[in-house]
This record gives sequence, structure tokens and C-alpha cells, in this order.
Amino acid sequence: MDLQVVRLTLLPEDWQRLQADKLPSWAAAEWSHHGQRERVWVRLRGNRTRYKPKKSYDIRTCARTFHLNAEYDDPALLRSALAFWLFEQLGVACPRTQPCWLQVNGQDHGVYLAIEGVDAAFFRLRHRRCQGLFYAVNHNAHFGLFTTSGRLKHHLLSGYEQVLGKLAERQRLQRFLFDLNTLQGASLQRFLAKSLDVPQYLAWLTGVVCTSHADGLTQNYALYTCRELPRYRIMPWDCEGTWGRNCYGEPCPADVVPARGDNVLTRRLLSVPTWRSAYWQTLRQAVHHWLREDVILPIAAAWLQRVVPALMADPARPRRPDLVASELATLRQYLAERRQYLLSALPAADPTTGQPQRAGA
Repeated sequence: MDLQVVRLTLLPEDWQRLQADKLPSWAAAEWSHHGQRERVWVRLRGNRTRYKPKKSYDIRTCARTFHLNAEYDDPALLRSALAFWLFEQLGVACPRTQPCWLQVNGQDHGVYLAIEGVDAAFFRLRHRRCQGLFYAVNHNAHFGLFTTSGRLKHHLLSGYEQVLGKLAERQRLQRFLFDLNTLQGASLQRFLAKSLDVPQYLAWLTGVVCTSHADGLTQNYALYTCRELPRYRIMPWDCEGTWGRNCYGEPCPADVVPARGDNVLTRRLLSVPTWRSAYWQTLRQAVHHWLREDVILPIAAAWLQRVVPALMADPARPRRPDLVASELATLRQYLAERRQYLLSALPAADPTTGQPQRAGA
């Protein structure tokens, strides 16, 4: 089995309480990771996923946080890892991922997807000093002034959880959201150019659209600023509902995410012709260069070759002898249908400049 083994040791009663979702705080534990033994804390992870037969966990060391995701509705643990890979090719920072085998108190608990936590250490490893970091934790984080039920928000930061930064960063994000929704015309364009890393946002939007990451438009993203990068940047941090499946593993139609995406910031940004043209060009390049069977399928096949033997031995998962063929067929169908949909949605390009001819598209 070609997977790293993560070994956790903790009090049996704490482990039982974790499984029953009756331990509201962190439990002390020890883990063996990369050959090192370390004192850590562990807790149950997720909202919907904590009720699955196989649980997910957060592990916190003295310096870092890691997530062990069961990805129970993804039989090959493929979708998040493949989505993060594509985002990275587009120039969007993403957590590192790798499959691993979990043992708790000497008992096997099967295959997990280990995901690097997005925290202060995440930015230090990338030589950045994060000033403000916010998680979009529910659909109210669609950058608008109203809740998903259509009521005016009691607080502009509804839908966000602050992870790093002081009060000034909360006030800054509140001002950003207010100005985003109230400025018009040239004032809006100047504001966005000053406050947002527009090319980076367009690259992120392209990744969301290519992977059909519907949840990623209004939640499951991180918004951050750094001293070296004072304008807002964005990254994905949960990509289970991608590549033609929702977060429950159910099939989605090829047009579930429109070619232009759909949230308030995207609509306001793409109302500016220059940025709308830049987005279409970025999306066109991604579809032609990355969203292709000969690019994506070999990466998926290599992943499956690595994890499927361990998945067949996982005591908490149903065994699927057809897993490799089924997953590759599903992904091949998604790529064909999504690619066709996006190509038909792209504005016609001027053959001399490569820029969209329909400025209003």
C-alpha cells in the first residue's frame, strides 16, 4: 500500500465521544506523522459530513492545522485533489493534498484525504505575512447585502468567519462589501482596481467555472490579504462538489454553473467591459489548454492507481471492483459535456487579436 500512515493515539473514551459527536471541544492526542511523534489536538470536522458513516477530523499541532477528510461521497477521493491541481495551474494558491491511511489506537480506519489547513503557517510557507483571512462558511457569503432569503443582512459579514486579523480587518471587509454594492460606473471600477487583485480573481473564477464548483461561488472559499499583497485575493478550500457531482456525490447537469459564474462580486466585476473581455480570454485559454481529456484523464488515472488498492482494503467503505473504470468514464463524460457547453458560451473571438468581438457578451 503506497500511502503514508498517520497514527493517532488518544483516550478510548475521548475517541468514542468524538464518534458520537458528544465532544464539543478538542481532544488531546499524539500522532505519528512523517516519522515524528507529536502532541496534537483532534476534533470532529464538518457540518453535513459529521453524520456520515465515516467521519472527518481536524488535527491541530502547536503550529499548524491539518484536515483529514473522509470524502465519503467521493468513492475515489479524487474530486477535491483534482480541483486543487487545476486551480494551481491557473495560478491560484491552494492547500496541498495527499491520500493517507489512518490508524487510531492501533486500529485501521482506512483512506483519508489529508488537506493542508489554510492558516498563518500556510502563508508563512509561501513567504507571505497574512493580515486578514476570512472563511466563507455559508451561502450568505455571496458578496451581497441581502441574505439568501432576500432579507437585508443584520451584519455585512454574515456568512464569514474571521480566522486571522484584528478588528481593522473586519472593518475593512465590511467597507469592501458596502462599496462593492453601492458604487457605480467609473467609481466602481477604480474601487475594484484598488481593492481587489482582479487578474487573480478572474483566474479563480475560471477554475470554479471549469470544475463546476457551484458551492465555491458563494461559500467554501477563503478571502485574504497580505502585507506583500494588500489587495483582496481568493482561494478555494473545499472542492468536493466538482467535476459533475454535487457535495452529496449526485450527478449535476453540464450547465449547473453558468459560464460567467454567479455571485455579486462577479456580476459587478464583469459589468466592466475590459475585465469582462479579460475573463473570457482567461476562460478560453483554460478550456483549450487544461479542460481536455488528454490532460485531465492521465492525472486522474495516476491518482486512482495510487489510491484504489488502499480503498479496496478500507474497512469503512464499500468495495468497488469497477471503481477505476467507473470514475474515469464519469470524468470523461463530464469533460466532454462541460467543454462543449463552455465553448458554445464563449463569445466569438477576433482572429487577429484573439479578443471577444461581442463587447456585450
